[in-house]
Amino acid sequence: MCESLSILWADPNFRIYSYHSPYVRRSRAVTTTSDQAVMLPRTMRPLRGTEGVEVGSVDRDRTRADDVRELLLESFRSWSDAGSSDVEQKRAALHHALASLNEYVDQSNALRYRLYGAVGYKTFSPEAMEKHREKHRRDSTIEFWLSFVPVLAEALVDEGFDPRERSAFERWSASADNVVGRLGLLAERADYDYEVRIFLNGPAIDSLEDVIIAELALGAEPVQVCLAYATDVLLDPLVDYTVFEGFNKVNTVVRYRTKVSVEADERPYLQRYADASEVAELCVDVLRLVRCKEDIGVLALEIVELDSLTPKIRKTWANRYQPDLARYQPHRFDFGPPSTVALTDAEIERLRGAISSLLGVQGNFKGLKYALRRCRSSVERYAPSDPERLLEYAIALEAIYLNDIGTDREELSYRLRLRAARFLATSFAERNELFVTLRDLYKLRSRVAHGESLERLGPKDRIILEKVLDRGPVIVSESVLRILENPGGAIPSGQLEFWRRVELGGKEE
Repeated sequence: MCESLSILWADPNFRIYSYHSPYVRRSRAVTTTSDQAVMLPRTMRPLRGTEGVEVGSVDRDRTRADDVRELLLESFRSWSDAGSSDVEQKRAALHHALASLNEYVDQSNALRYRLYGAVGYKTFSPEAMEKHREKHRRDSTIEFWLSFVPVLAEALVDEGFDPRERSAFERWSASADNVVGRLGLLAERADYDYEVRIFLNGPAIDSLEDVIIAELALGAEPVQVCLAYATDVLLDPLVDYTVFEGFNKVNTVVRYRTKVSVEADERPYLQRYADASEVAELCVDVLRLVRCKEDIGVLALEIVELDSLTPKIRKTWANRYQPDLARYQPHRFDFGPPSTVALTDAEIERLRGAISSLLGVQGNFKGLKYALRRCRSSVERYAPSDPERLLEYAIALEAIYLNDIGTDREELSYRLRLRAARFLATSFAERNELFVTLRDLYKLRSRVAHGESLERLGPKDRIILEKVLDRGPVIVSESVLRILENPGGAIPSGQLEFWRRVELGGKEE
């Protein structure tokens, strides 16, 4: 086949179109800054979504591999030189060589599957693909060529091939050996490698290295979850062919690598999006606790192939965190500008500890996960200034501080305020301020719950509302974090005993 290509390309009558297909033209993200741009102090990287920082996309520079792939594709199908019978004979020889190579590849089930199954989306298991091929028998030379072109193009680039001087290329024998080696490795390939990228508007990570925040087990697979600054290279998949609104505020990415068996059917691949949604939920929940006054949200979730000849994963099961599904899902997909303060080392340690505790025995504290769900809902269903968020704060606090209450519902508001004040504060002044704030929260919450609009509040009540909306997420977040960071007393033999100690005080409070 390499010999057929060398003869075809050496013919002076061989021509191809100089036109480049728009379907292979891809975009890359570009962030530019002015003198007024807000930069992170350590790494001097820009904070997107702030004044002086512009984010856009431009066509990616064509690589030599792009040119080689296009030359190979056009060499198979070009008709611009159809008037030359000599060239057509040489192209016919190429087609014959391809058909022979296709027959050879067909003798290896493993290699055939890895070549054909890597084009487009992951769809078939090996058994399903064989049934499909049997049902739709046809000349597979074209299908084989489309699958084989990336292998041949990479081998030619390795050997220094230049499409502009193709007739002078002399390393065809080395290229053939390179292809054989690649096909051998491909036949032995056991897994496909992917990276999950969960894009957030913030808070920013002021580090050149990824920051490990959790080690999880997704099924039987251990994964290491990291926080990182979202560089332009990491943003590229978001602007590859179309740009979605909001990507210009992405500063932070939660990322981890995952593997899937080559010979698995479609289900484990689709499950990766469901797993990624769970990881996004866990990490963002805790980020919102640590930075409770920031409007943090997921702007996109992508699973990126890390190697060539790797199938894409469909988003069929991706019912969360996909901007293109926003009109169908009850989630916000636009969040506020980032804070100009990057996560500190102390906050990162607190983040790690909270995630670990939430995954461990501390996460079993009654009502805790329900409270977290309400915290999540307060951000994803409501804008930061929406008074209806008070309903979510109140329910979250009840899930934590009234988790031992059965049918005894007497003085619930008073008991909640008392417990929260003693649990979170130490001095009388702090406890009294917290007690009063929670009283105000419950009064306003009751008015919202009974359908009363808070838009016409008087000046005094408006001040109280603004204070409650400001303090509410702080109180909820500190309540959850205090439980997660209190391994000595957060999981008592009974919830009633735990809260009785909090209420009555003493050496063990």
